[in-house]
Amino acid sequence: MFKIKFTKKTILLLTVFIVLSAIVFDWNSGQVSAATEKCEPGPWTCSHSYSDPYRCDEFDVYRCTNNSCGNEGGAIEQGQKFFMCVTHSWACSNECYSRDYSNTYHVSGPYDPDSIEPYDGEVPDYHICPTQYNNWNKDVPITECRGMCYPAPIPNPLDDPSLEPKNQLDETGYKLPVNFGWDDLTEIVSEPENYCTVGSYQFYIATTTSDNASGTTKIVSGNQLQEITDSAYKLQCELETGKEHQWKVKGCLDADGVDCGEWSELQNMTTSYSPELYSPFDPDWGGDEAGHPTQEEISSLKWCEMEDTEYYQEKYFDGKTYYKPLSFKVLVYYSETDECHDQLYKFGECQPKLLTAPQIPVPREGLPPNELVDNGYFFTKNTVYAWKVAACIDKDGHDCTEYSPLWRFNTGSWDLGTVLSSPPDDTIVPVGLPVSLGWSSPGSNSFKYKVTGLTSGTTNNLNISLDYPQLSLNTVYEWSIQACSDYETKECEGSWGGPWRFRTTGKAPELNSFLGDESIPVTFSWQEVGGAKSYILHVFGQGLDKEIKTKGTSAALGYPDLKQELSYSWRVRTCADEEGNICGEYSGSKPLTTLRMSGPRNTYPENEGKIYTEQRTHVVRWSKVRGGDYYQYQVSYVNPSAEEENEECYPKAIIPETITDQDGSTLLNLKCLGDYEWKVRACIDENCQEAGDWSDTYKFSLIMGENPERESGLVPCGRTQDNIDTSWDERDACQFKHIFLLIRNIIDFILWQFAPLMLGILVLGTGLMFFFSIRFQEPLFLAKMKAVWRSAGIGYGILFLSWTILNLFLMLIGFDIGVFGEWWKF
Repeated sequence: MFKIKFTKKTILLLTVFIVLSAIVFDWNSGQVSAATEKCEPGPWTCSHSYSDPYRCDEFDVYRCTNNSCGNEGGAIEQGQKFFMCVTHSWACSNECYSRDYSNTYHVSGPYDPDSIEPYDGEVPDYHICPTQYNNWNKDVPITECRGMCYPAPIPNPLDDPSLEPKNQLDETGYKLPVNFGWDDLTEIVSEPENYCTVGSYQFYIATTTSDNASGTTKIVSGNQLQEITDSAYKLQCELETGKEHQWKVKGCLDADGVDCGEWSELQNMTTSYSPELYSPFDPDWGGDEAGHPTQEEISSLKWCEMEDTEYYQEKYFDGKTYYKPLSFKVLVYYSETDECHDQLYKFGECQPKLLTAPQIPVPREGLPPNELVDNGYFFTKNTVYAWKVAACIDKDGHDCTEYSPLWRFNTGSWDLGTVLSSPPDDTIVPVGLPVSLGWSSPGSNSFKYKVTGLTSGTTNNLNISLDYPQLSLNTVYEWSIQACSDYETKECEGSWGGPWRFRTTGKAPELNSFLGDESIPVTFSWQEVGGAKSYILHVFGQGLDKEIKTKGTSAALGYPDLKQELSYSWRVRTCADEEGNICGEYSGSKPLTTLRMSGPRNTYPENEGKIYTEQRTHVVRWSKVRGGDYYQYQVSYVNPSAEEENEECYPKAIIPETITDQDGSTLLNLKCLGDYEWKVRACIDENCQEAGDWSDTYKFSLIMGENPERESGLVPCGRTQDNIDTSWDERDACQFKHIFLLIRNIIDFILWQFAPLMLGILVLGTGLMFFFSIRFQEPLFLAKMKAVWRSAGIGYGILFLSWTILNLFLMLIGFDIGVFGEWWKF
């Protein structure tokens, strides 16, 4: 442990060390500061004080204080700006910033200006001082043109002569389309010191009576809405006819109509009721210059859909309200001579084309324009046309608006190509007569034609017709067409359409085979011949020579022309007319041998089958034979059964041969129980002079049914089976005597079945009436009931007496009936 003794000398040395350390430290610090920040040269001299500030430099600075347009008070401020420095040197020059000295130390800065005043320069009109210069800067801010600073353009009147294309006016308003103009802002904003430009104008128009408040906005580059150089009208089909509109415009710096200035004052304008033309577009709207549409655009004249207006409602007083025109009148001229179009010139004057317009009760957006569709032959090449349209209130074109502006278009030059269409270029498949040569050639108005080896000529139609005897049957011809743009076949194309070839009908058809089916009636058939309108079938042989005219490819021939098992020949020829007068050559003949009809098959009942008497109908059936329109059958009763007691039934009783026109069945009235045999054959005629083979002989039996009581009833005769509970045979044919049995059966039914039921009802009614007579104290009830029962007893007695007398009568005439009969069985 040692002790330090502080003396005056020690204290002095320590002080010197501290000072030197501070100097060294200050030097090092100054070196670092000078390396990073240096003071700008200035007029001020450093002091010997450690902390006395001095001003290194000062300079002018600028900033934007108002970012509005120059003509609205845009401003720039100017001030002075400086750095602050201090020194730790006992001696320094006025170049305190120098790197050669280690005594410069940058304390702080820069500071805001210590003096501010307005800048002498002003923000030019239509410019703004940009916000990027809102902070102090050594450089003066560069102002920029801004569209929002532009003044409102001044609208021009719609009849201003400077407008191109020009507007047209009638008594109801300006005809659509309408052009709009205004003064050019470029001349104003581009003055010296401004040097601004106009990149576009924003145009706005709205129908004042419309619910659509947004209106229509268009961006245009010039100082009018429409230019003659425009390929289409900028407001095409967007303005309503016969309506008041308001419009305004403003100038914009950019080309997209985004950075714009003030709107002009609203201008009023009323449109005419006449239609607005749509296509082909006329760039100067009826001036001397004509449009140059494409060939596709020339395919139709179009005008805009007419909107809902009061004009049409006011014209009608028939109880209906019409919102749109009912028709349009279209006039077309040759523009260079103002002559009426040839297809419209009728009765010595130009007759407009009248088109009926569909009625739509409410206006709709996006409706297609009305149009007169060209069929390809209304307009031709290298011609200038003029056209206009009027809208009419009535369907007859009498009450109409004024015509639209007269628009013009030049069709230009194109190839009048000719496309042949019919008949096809084919020499294999024939065509019928008359032959119609057809073609298409849009823009052509006349044609030359030639048919090789036959004829040539001119026509204004798209087809020519050739018939017999100009054309021969079954012959090949060649034809060509040349298209012309005029109507006199003088201005024609150099090339011909075609040649094409065709073959006329009349070729003999190919006959079909019968394939083993030669039964009468025989169906003859053959292959179809192209263009044939009829055929003639010729059948001959065996004394037959017959022709049959038919429009189809088959014909049938039967009895008595054809008979079975005989040989014939047949052939066919093709005819070009329906009457069979213009015909070609016959085909080669084919042989035919007719067949005999076979016996019917699939009979019913089956062999050894049974028919029951209880069946309501006794039927025999067979399959139909082709060609058999009639059938002959034979039924024989060959053996009675043990149950048969009728003496009239005896073996070998033959039912006469019967002919029927039923296709495959007949009803038999069989009475005798026992065995039967039957057969059938087909006949062509009703007398069976031309008959087929007999079928096999079939057997069946008629037997009594198991439930004969089912056949009981009032009628005592003509039934299919006998009722075993009666003493007579119900199968007997009905005779006069059976009338008494029928009367007896009726009386039996009334006396023993119906009358007891009525007596029971009478007893029940008597009881009810007795009950109510006591309750309501009816004194005459007993007298009334006695009279009713007396009448009932008399009636029943009369019935019983009649029944007894009739039974006695039947017993006397031979019926096995007791006097009282077996009434309990009824």
